[in-house]
Amino acid sequence: MTQPQGPTLAARLLRLGGFALATSAAGLTFAMFTLSERAARSIVFPPHVVDDRTPATVGLSYQDVAFPSTDGIALKGWLIPGSPATVVVAHGHGGSKSQVLDYARFLREQGGYTVLLLDFRASGQSDGEKSTLGFYERQDLLGALDFLGRQPGVDAHHIGGLGLSMGAAALLLLGPDAQRLRGIVADSSFIDGHSLVSHFDRWFRLPSWPFSVTVPWAIERFAGLAPRDVAPVKAAPFIAPTPLFIIHGGADQGIPATDAIAIHAAAGEPKQLWIVPGAEHGAALAVAGEEYKQRVLAFFRSTL
Repeated sequence: MTQPQGPTLAARLLRLGGFALATSAAGLTFAMFTLSERAARSIVFPPHVVDDRTPATVGLSYQDVAFPSTDGIALKGWLIPGSPATVVVAHGHGGSKSQVLDYARFLREQGGYTVLLLDFRASGQSDGEKSTLGFYERQDLLGALDFLGRQPGVDAHHIGGLGLSMGAAALLLLGPDAQRLRGIVADSSFIDGHSLVSHFDRWFRLPSWPFSVTVPWAIERFAGLAPRDVAPVKAAPFIAPTPLFIIHGGADQGIPATDAIAIHAAAGEPKQLWIVPGAEHGAALAVAGEEYKQRVLAFFRSTL
């Protein structure tokens, strides 16, 4: 009787090849989701950066202050006393109030304004675990305005805001609540969170596909909101009649200047736009120097 023959060599090789392909696909999928989660965590859970620099470092007197956001998160800040007219200065993602000391310095020394610097939630010395690209940070700004309204040396009807990157986005996301401000300077904002995180080659050194799908998914999983819902460009029309000054670096590779142009187009009057030639992301002050200071001061003089 003929014995049954086992699988041929070719069949065995095909099985081994299929197993290898399946193993490779599983490994690639695991790596893809691991990289996606790491990128998302870097956005949602940034490290609390605490800088040794304070306003005293740049020759300014100040007070340490604390106040809650409108949803109850304990925030820390510095209040630099000056005239009753006041400017709130808001830092970017992953930064802290120390990041914007150069802005506070010229606003106080050359403009005479009282200046409030705050650490957003999940940043610097403030409480909170999650950063939301400005979505919930707008509640931090509203908490700052409530705090300033209780300060005897501050005129609550003459407050402006200057924001850098995510700080600019948070100011724009105030929408109709921006009418509590007399003027907003939005420096280096993005149009929406999905557009921002889609620049994978610039921020994460990852290819657009498949990470343009998996990273926003991971952010939504961690933050509880989709990046597309963080949309300063959609909030911009509701800023008016508060005057809006949009600034952006012409050489910004992280957030292109076309974002600033789109926000300006969406916003109502009064508004103005300045694209600073040669400035990379958040570097308009460093590049334009005194011109930047004088343009911002002129804007606040006309609004505050």
